[in-house]
Amino acid sequence: MTQLIKNWKELANVPANDKYKIIIDEDMCSGYIVPIEETADTISNYFKHHHYLGTHTFYGKTGTPNILKEFGWDIELANWDETKPNNEILKVDEWFRTKNGKIGKILSVDEITLDMDEVFYETTLTPGYCDVGANDIKSHAKDALDLIENGDIIGILRKYDNKIHYEEMYDGLLIPLADIRKIITKEELECVAFDLDLEE
Repeated sequence: MTQLIKNWKELANVPANDKYKIIIDEDMCSGYIVPIEETADTISNYFKHHHYLGTHTFYGKTGTPNILKEFGWDIELANWDETKPNNEILKVDEWFRTKNGKIGKILSVDEITLDMDEVFYETTLTPGYCDVGANDIKSHAKDALDLIENGDIIGILRKYDNKIHYEEMYDGLLIPLADIRKIITKEELECVAFDLDLEE
């Protein structure tokens, strides 16, 4: 009966067969299929008897399940693209908007987190750090202008005086996208707004 393997930990616990074993580095989300015992044949025909399991082993329609069968295991791997709650991995250079109104661009994906419940990204908000999680992201798009919401303040370059004028975004506001130069999200505006506690 075919065994369903759902993650790296389960794959690491798959017993060796009569010829091969699976070695997994859970921290690095990768591993190898290697012979139980190296021989002159396994060394001289290295790629026939060894196989690398990369970080995308559990994503999409990879050839890994077929490879596992070729090496003697009756195993089916879970497809994380279908099973992860947030199953859409953002692409490099894609724009996003966080739940607290920050807008940025994806610089890289933290591959170590691909098998975790939440994927993290390096972004233009904090370059050098993978500290923006998928659960922090409210929406994403190829163009930052597509992330504008009603209630945001947009800076529009007016051609009659070549200056930026600010208006609140609302349905029906007809503004050429090419004229938008700045975005102040409603969440950011709320953070910087000073509350006048005036007595009546």
